Formats: sequence, structure tokens, C-alpha cells
Amino acid sequence: MTISQSFSILINSAGIDHYRPFEKIRKRETKEMLNTNVLGIFQVTHADPPVG
Repeated sequence: MTISQSFSILINSAGIDHYRPFEKIRKRETKEMLNTNVLGIFQVTHADPPVG
């Protein structure tokens, strides 16, 4: 039994217009979500702090 068989999962993909059940998300949409969320956070947290 997979998690999608046990639960109904809806993904909110950080405002990039992909609202659908997890098992129906396309690979392109998954890549966009990862780039926006994971890589975006990584870039922000490793940015130089403001000088002031």
C-alpha cells in the first residue's frame, strides 16, 4: 500500500499554479516546485548578508 492509497494528498506548490493530487503531478511541475522551493531556499540561505 502506498501513501496515496492511504491518504488524499493535495500539493500547494508555492504559488506556481500547480494544484492537483500528488500522484497526478507531472515531472516538469515537480522540477519547477523543487527549483522554486528547495533551490530557492538554498540560494537565499547561502547569500551574503546585507552590509550596513
